[in-house]
Amino acid sequence: MKTFKNFREGVEADEKEAYSEETCSECGCDPKNPKEDCDCDHKSVEESSCGKKKMKEEVEEIEEISKKTLGSYIKKATTSYGSRERMGKEFERDAKETRSATDKKTNSRLADTFNKGAVKRKAGIMKATDKLVNKKK
Repeated sequence: MKTFKNFREGVEADEKEAYSEETCSECGCDPKNPKEDCDCDHKSVEESSCGKKKMKEEVEEIEEISKKTLGSYIKKATTSYGSRERMGKEFERDAKETRSATDKKTNSRLADTFNKGAVKRKAGIMKATDKLVNKKK
């Protein structure tokens, strides 16, 4: 089993190997410390082939979701949307009926939270419905 020290040394060894492999493809010298008799332009070479800049891995975005998944989401989200909207209305009603200032503030804050959640859920449902019927904006 590797200890942390061995792991760290292994990583450092890998990094040293990566740096040692960085040589100019034209003349074979190190771009940071070129040979005195080297005629190639290391600034352009450093940016292109032998520099320390690493390419980022490309990531594919999957935009297609099956109709079954969208239907399932809409079915579950509709129930959640109704619950959030109802809770928001109940807290608004409680805020209006309560005489205490702290209770009004608390109920108003909770009503806002539930109403914002309901608005976001409704937007998600609309987006999923548009995807389900293949509407594009």
